[in-house]
Parts: sequence; C-alpha cells; structure tokens
Amino acid sequence: MQKAFVMRMPSRFRRLLCLQVLVVVSIVGSLLSSFALIKGWGELYPFANWKLFTQPRGSDNHYSTYRIYTRQAGQASFQRQAVRATRTFDPDDYVYTLDYWVNRTLADTTNTTQSREKLRTLVQYLHPNAGEYRIVRETATVQALLHHPENFKADTVARF
Repeated sequence: MQKAFVMRMPSRFRRLLCLQVLVVVSIVGSLLSSFALIKGWGELYPFANWKLFTQPRGSDNHYSTYRIYTRQAGQASFQRQAVRATRTFDPDDYVYTLDYWVNRTLADTTNTTQSREKLRTLVQYLHPNAGEYRIVRETATVQALLHHPENFKADTVARF
C-alpha cells in the first residue's frame, strides 16, 4: 500500500524564520536597487520603490487614461465628465470597464466583435443625458499633473 502524501504546515518557528529572511532579503534588494539606480544601471529589484503596488503596469513617468466628454444639444464645446460611481459601477470599475472596451474597440480593426457598439452602450449608460460623446485619451507626466492638474494632452479615440 502507498502512503498518502500529506503536506504539513511548517512549525511556528520556521515560519517566523522564513519571514525574517524575506524581510532581510527585501531590504538588501531595495538597497542594492537604489544603489544601481543612482549609478544608472537600472532597477535590479522590482519591489525597491513599491512599484508593484503603486504602478502595477510599470511606468515611464507618463500617465494615460481614457475619459468621456459629452456635449448637449445646442452647446458649442464638449464637457469633461468626472469619474463617478453609478448604480452598478464603483469608480474603479468605471475606469477599468471603460479602459477595457476602448482598448478592445481600438484593437478591433475588422469590426468583428461589435465592440464599438458595446462601448457606445456603456458610454450612454454612464452619461445618459448627452447628445454627443467623445472618448479621449488624456496623457501627461505625473509631475505636470501635480503642479497643473489641467495640463494634459488629449487625443480623441472615438466619437458617437
């Protein structure tokens, strides 16, 4: 008969020892990475500046996001709409869903998935009282946004 393989939890002492080793490795890795950045060698350790949590997609110091602009009938210019919660979307879901459908629409050059119509439906759901819609990619550096929040480059990616 074969014995069943049973995985046991390590003892409390071993878990504490592993945690201490991980903390020391993390500190040493961060210090080495900081030294390498100062020398211009690039980042050696990915957790050095908490980039995993603050910039999970990586960063080249440019911030880019999609925003919805609307225009009512009779208005001359489009108005930038704030990201806000709705009945079914919290602000994070709003941003991620808009980002997903815009990227899918831009990637769908053959118009085989009708992603443009789905994007239009989403935009009309998020801002139902507008006559016209524009989806704009806003790009700026983080430093510029900190000093001048309205200083960004805006490129229209879709119109409805």
